[in-house]
Amino acid sequence: MDGRAGGCQSAVLREAGDAVVLIDRSGDVVGANDAALRLYGASPGGLVGAPVAGLVAPSARPSFEERLREARETGAGLRVRCRHRRADGSEFDADVSLSRVSLGGRPHLLAVVRDVGEREAQRRALAAAEARLSALVAAVPLAMAVFDGEGRVTEWNEAAEAVFGWSRAEVLGRRLPCAGDEAAAELDAWRARAAAGEVLTGLVLDCRRRDGLALEASVSLARLGAPPGDEAAPEVVAVFDDVTERRATARRLSRLSHMHRTLGTVAELVARGRPPAEVLGALPALLAGRAGVSAVWVFEVAGDALVPAAAAGDEVTAAVLARHPCALTDERCPAAAAARERRPVLVADLAATPAAAAHLGVGPGDPVAALVAVPVATEPGGRPAAVIVAASDRPGALDPEAVAFVQHLADVAGVGLEAERREASRREAERRLAEMNVRLEERVRERTADLAAAYRELEAFAYSVSHDLRAPLRALDGFSLALLEDYGEALDETGQDYLRRIRAAAQRMAALIDDLLTLSRVSRREMAVAEVDLGALARQALADLRAAEPGRRVRARVAGGLTARGDPHLLEVALRNLLDNAWKFTRGREDARITVGARRRGGETVYYVRDNGAGFDPRYADKLFVPFQRLHDAAEFPGTGIGLATVQRIVHRHGGRVWAEGGPGRGATFYFTLPTNGGG
Repeated sequence: MDGRAGGCQSAVLREAGDAVVLIDRSGDVVGANDAALRLYGASPGGLVGAPVAGLVAPSARPSFEERLREARETGAGLRVRCRHRRADGSEFDADVSLSRVSLGGRPHLLAVVRDVGEREAQRRALAAAEARLSALVAAVPLAMAVFDGEGRVTEWNEAAEAVFGWSRAEVLGRRLPCAGDEAAAELDAWRARAAAGEVLTGLVLDCRRRDGLALEASVSLARLGAPPGDEAAPEVVAVFDDVTERRATARRLSRLSHMHRTLGTVAELVARGRPPAEVLGALPALLAGRAGVSAVWVFEVAGDALVPAAAAGDEVTAAVLARHPCALTDERCPAAAAARERRPVLVADLAATPAAAAHLGVGPGDPVAALVAVPVATEPGGRPAAVIVAASDRPGALDPEAVAFVQHLADVAGVGLEAERREASRREAERRLAEMNVRLEERVRERTADLAAAYRELEAFAYSVSHDLRAPLRALDGFSLALLEDYGEALDETGQDYLRRIRAAAQRMAALIDDLLTLSRVSRREMAVAEVDLGALARQALADLRAAEPGRRVRARVAGGLTARGDPHLLEVALRNLLDNAWKFTRGREDARITVGARRRGGETVYYVRDNGAGFDPRYADKLFVPFQRLHDAAEFPGTGIGLATVQRIVHRHGGRVWAEGGPGRGATFYFTLPTNGGG
């Protein structure tokens, strides 16, 4: 092979993006590019000199060799798909394009190999990337659009709909409708730069919303898709940020900036938070003698009148203006008109405005020939707080620049007045908040002291109940028993019945006192939160109930894994009360069943105790947890009426809820929750 042929071969192999293998007439590989080496997992030079059929899986070699001969003999381009084999023995499907070439006067075959699996993976990756792009565009809070190579919209998110007013269906496949001809040309130029690989940020596009309102958008653009140089027309993503208000504010600040030196004193007063009277009092001195202004008067808006506040400049001019405070309804007064209409009022020549001249008392020879009245507003479009009146001794001297000067001063003063108003409101709010905090702290201390006193009284009552009431009850019960045992024969049946009733009443009273003491301790006991095995507590309580009534047949089931965080002692008291209830109200049923379990509901664990006993009327469910409230006959189901109130108190102390469901003769289910951040 001569030098030119070798150079041509090297160029072909080097520039090709796909795997390329050069095959001589004998079927041996005489050249392969880096892509081919990577595809087959071969080392540099590892393919050259080897039969090309060795790159094909053994099962596909006969048909592949046949296609090689066909390509050599006919010279026609052929495409073959078959299994190929890498150097490590792994196989893959590939498309091979065979074409005959002449190098150095000798015929060769050029094989371009494309990994079908890799291409499929690329296709799936592209689809996934497109899906991610669509999801990203939809999720971005800023307005976002994607443009194809022709400038048509291919993606348009909800934020863009909100900003520009056009729906996605109206925009897709069209050029951006919010841009006029000039803006569209500008956007096309930016899009072309972005498509070439440039990232553009901070550009400003003047456009309009669908409703016709002008809109200024900050635009950032970047290229999507294949890298620069790819034949496919690249897509460009554009992010739009509505900066209309921000730019309007920036322009306003820019207009004010060139007046900075002149307005420095006002700005300093504003920054120092000086009182409104001081800010307004400084304005005349800043204006007088500048921009053709010879005298200045400031009126404060007080209710429906203009009240003189400050003046500066020519004494005669100031005196003329000082004579004329007026009502806002006065049609002759330019200052009143400025306050009413909330805009500057310019009287370029007072001589040509007889009504205003007469109102001001201006005549020939007076040094007031023109004036401008500008409202000082604390917020755009709001009610003015004051009016600045700037006068000149020459007709027409107050040109637009002078009016703008006064307007800028009024704007800065308005900012200062608003800042002072807000600062005063803030100070007042802080003062009131401090007073409220003091009162609240006092109330907390008082309530704490009251609560402590109540607790002490409760403890004293509990002590009295425990010691002072129990002793008489024990004596009453004991002596009644002694009477029955020692003198029972001396009494008839009625007398013995009276004694038995006395004993029963004394015992019921003792039980009631015990339950009240339990309820009191539940409320006052300091909680010690820990991990609690509710299942173990329930099983022990049921075992105790069985031991107390060994003759009863009750099927009880306790679910596994019943744990919670809470006070172990209090939770045991609650469970025993609930199980005592279930045990009591299933008495008389041959198939008595009690179930203790839990389930997830609404993101929380709900524990329950269920029985198939007497049940209750759901209309009176709200009375179940009220102390001493009973829904059943005490003779049939004895008790003090304190147990469920104790359960509710314990659950509430844990920050949970408790409720019941059931029906007459259909049993009852008591539910409760135990949040981990329970109260105390």
